[in-house]
Amino acid sequence: MNSIDKNRFKWVAEVVAADWSPFVILPKATTARHLLFETRWDKPVVQNQIVATLELQADWRTQWLTVTEWKLTLPPPI
Repeated sequence: MNSIDKNRFKWVAEVVAADWSPFVILPKATTARHLLFETRWDKPVVQNQIVATLELQADWRTQWLTVTEWKLTLPPPI
């Protein structure tokens, strides 16, 4: 079990709520961000898997580039 699983409610309590917006990472810089997405679905989600995609937009390109994707399984209780 990951620490985020064990400490989920602590993370939710301490989260700094903000509207989602892109952020800048300067060349040769390292940036670490923890993002916590919390939502409620009023209707059941009829699928076993969701895909989360991390994208970036470099200033010299007009299109977003896919950096990586995560496939997440939704267990039946969720």
